[in-house]
Amino acid sequence: MHLNLIKTLTVFLFFMPSISEGHNAKLLEIEANRYKSRIFSVSRLLETPEKEAEEIQETSLSFLRDRDPLDPKYLSLRAFENFYDLVIQSIHKTPAFLDFAQICHNIYYGTADEKKKVGIFMLFEKVSEKVKDHLKWIIFYKKKREQAELAYQAPSQEEREKVEKLLKELLAWD
Repeated sequence: MHLNLIKTLTVFLFFMPSISEGHNAKLLEIEANRYKSRIFSVSRLLETPEKEAEEIQETSLSFLRDRDPLDPKYLSLRAFENFYDLVIQSIHKTPAFLDFAQICHNIYYGTADEKKKVGIFMLFEKVSEKVKDHLKWIIFYKKKREQAELAYQAPSQEEREKVEKLLKELLAWD
């Protein structure tokens, strides 16, 4: 009985946002993972940028709470532009991410709603972090695979000659 109560409280606390954060960090994490998955999937983002922009706007408001103050860091146009430029330079070879980034950029500059700006910036920041981590993992995996392939390459001509010589000596011994 007490075990069920403890499990229930644990689940409740897991999904309860931190009071100091001013947003639901778990929900932000879930949304960022969802967009990261879309960016690296074959289907990519939605069919049209307009539909995608609508969904991103709705998503950006879902993890913010009305009663909490907005962090001024996320309202600064200069901070957004600097972050945007930095991210675009570091993740410039992923077309789906560039599409996502452009949509976020357009929404951020196209809205006067401060809450929406904060949400877009936070979502863009978290998705960028997730995409960078995923790209690091892909690079690590590719290096490991290349190392494994090098280890199993076909023997060189010199190695073949040594093996043939050994086989001839073994056959001659009989």
